Amino acid sequence: MPPIERATVDGGRGESLSLRTLLGLAGDVPLTCRAMAAGLCVSVYPRTLVTEGLTHFLDELKVALQKVGCTVISFEEAIARGEGRIGAGIAIISPGEGVVGDLAIDHVGDLARNVVVGLYEGPCPADAETVRQGKLDRVVQVYARHLVHVAIFIDRDTWTVCTMNGAIVRCLRNKPIETDVLETLVPKIAAPTVPPRRSDFLVREGGLDPLDTHLRPAVHDLVNSGRLWEESGAMTSHTPLSSLTFPSRKYQKIVSAYLDSRSGMSYGFLVRQLPTPVTPALYLDELESDITNENWGHGMVHRVGGRFYVSVRVCDRTYAVPVPAVKVLSTRSGCDKTRLNPITDVVALSLEAGRITFETPASLAALADCRPSYDTLVILAHAVGNAIVASVLARLRPESSWLRWLSEDGLAVAHWHGFLPSGAIPPDHLTYGETNPAVSCSTPQSAIYALAAKIDTLELRLRARGEFIAEVHVEPHHGTNIIGRSLTNAAEWLARVTA
Repeated sequence: MPPIERATVDGGRGESLSLRTLLGLAGDVPLTCRAMAAGLCVSVYPRTLVTEGLTHFLDELKVALQKVGCTVISFEEAIARGEGRIGAGIAIISPGEGVVGDLAIDHVGDLARNVVVGLYEGPCPADAETVRQGKLDRVVQVYARHLVHVAIFIDRDTWTVCTMNGAIVRCLRNKPIETDVLETLVPKIAAPTVPPRRSDFLVREGGLDPLDTHLRPAVHDLVNSGRLWEESGAMTSHTPLSSLTFPSRKYQKIVSAYLDSRSGMSYGFLVRQLPTPVTPALYLDELESDITNENWGHGMVHRVGGRFYVSVRVCDRTYAVPVPAVKVLSTRSGCDKTRLNPITDVVALSLEAGRITFETPASLAALADCRPSYDTLVILAHAVGNAIVASVLARLRPESSWLRWLSEDGLAVAHWHGFLPSGAIPPDHLTYGETNPAVSCSTPQSAIYALAAKIDTLELRLRARGEFIAEVHVEPHHGTNIIGRSLTNAAEWLARVTA
């Protein structure tokens, strides 16, 4: 299908800013590989042991980075910009073995904003494993040993890019390097995996009672679908910090600080969006506003009477869609998604007028390692996008099953770090995302892509002969989200198509 995301994602600065508003995002968010490259400044850490092979590849890499639009500066300038530490936002390439106590990470100014990229000669360690969990464990140990965010392994015929969110991408050395640098490496440096912090949100300690009667159906689906997700093999395990070997206790503390004191890294999530009241979309002449029709471009957001509206151009007419507050129940970051304890492993996330609230379980025992999911922004982007879709359906197709499910029972979102076999997705599953830049799901970009795609696929939904009973959101190099009626249905479907 055509790249349906581009109408909104690449439509201009104004549209991306509008979508940011709904998600509470501050600052500029580059949405194309070229825009990411233009804002990327890179330097090379000089205090390492470098082989001849690494030196040759590093020279190629620096030239390619400059050709695609990145700025490459000396390490001395990088330090000068930060007044003694690597300047804010500068990525640092660390080739070969470093010296403990004088690694690149020892000189960064901000653990989240200074991405360290390690270059190593030899095959990717993941190649020695056949099971995905084993592959992830091997690569994660490299991050712990060398204290890097991204690792690149250079072999005779390939160079392999690995990231903290589980991406393992092999590039060929017999083809021009610039394309892979732009489309594979740049998004992973310019839009890195950054754990969300509790301080980013309004936190309500103990604000969630998972045993509340009104939450019982959603909690039941979260817990009881676990066995099916385990059997599918889609959900990889939590990688605890205690299982990794660090150069010293100091570096373990650095990683713990970067992870916001989490016990480790986990992959995937299970979410139930709670039932959401749906108000039908309005024709523009039904909206009491002095905003002119010309200002209601597709995907634009306006505040009218204290409420957010997003404008949607569909079936040759523009609608003003009221954006409601949305709330989801989610698996706690770091828990075993396939064996949930409903008392301690379920948290709540809500989004209203661009503000995110994080609620921890009422049980005090759950608070020790209770952190919001890496994927918080994507989760809420799907939730608010579902509500926007339902609003348009309420106006134009009120008999829609999707509308009824969201209004009465809520919807489900599941994410795993893997992909479906070619041709496995049936025509009644709406697919999108495969043409987007390959960023991780913890980034602002991934959330904007998800929300934009919901809006841009409305035309396809309404013109389709039948109904779409689920959505498959592909995140290149990263994983898959499936959005549908329940987690149980999703797990059963996944088992069938991957059997």
